[in-house]
Amino acid sequence: MTIVVFLGSGDAFSAGGRFYSSLLVIDGDQVFLVDVGPTTPLALRRVGILPNRISHIFLTHTHGDHIAGLPFLFLEYQHRFHRDSPITIVGAPGTSEYVENITTAMYSSLAKENRRFEVNYQSINEKAYRFALTTARSFPMTHELHSRGFRFEFKGGKILAVTGDTEWNDNILSLSDGADLLVIECSFFDKDVPGHLSFKSLEKNICRLNSQRIVLYHLGQDVLDKESELHIEIAKDFMELKF
Repeated sequence: MTIVVFLGSGDAFSAGGRFYSSLLVIDGDQVFLVDVGPTTPLALRRVGILPNRISHIFLTHTHGDHIAGLPFLFLEYQHRFHRDSPITIVGAPGTSEYVENITTAMYSSLAKENRRFEVNYQSINEKAYRFALTTARSFPMTHELHSRGFRFEFKGGKILAVTGDTEWNDNILSLSDGADLLVIECSFFDKDVPGHLSFKSLEKNICRLNSQRIVLYHLGQDVLDKESELHIEIAKDFMELKF
């Protein structure tokens, strides 16, 4: 059984008072994150998950609302928890530079040479990345900063697909084909904003998606204001899904 917990479901403005977008994935002994917004360390405490349990962090892109929790997580590894194994961060080429720059800017004591823990960076493009009993594949999305969507294939055949921030593009079809759960961005209700997906754009393409369950996240205020008009499930902070 795979468990997905929404540690945050809001957009970059914390619409509706929601935490920043982040997913916690638990599959047997494997525990990993997809994106680490500024509120993610707090959210981990709320759900009772110790940071040391996390083996991998997958970053859809390097905007602050998706990575700014990393320095705080590193701070915990440095001062609160003794971490024996490296933490692996997976993202598009160039991710390591962004993460290291933001970490050093926020806490100079966390520069590489001062750390008591090890960080491994793994660049991912179209090739599969395998860890434990899981295979991760990435697909280019239409957003800034080399954004990637992730498709996770677990032992037993279960599939989780996560778009990250993106406007509609046909790579979403490949990303989510046959997925048991598709977590897809929906920042706006009917506005066409470059780099983001609206409910109306998704609605036009919903019949093309071959996923068993679809949940909207990275929700903007106008989406929340129109919640009664939506016919697709929306995420809530700390919502737990099992499949």
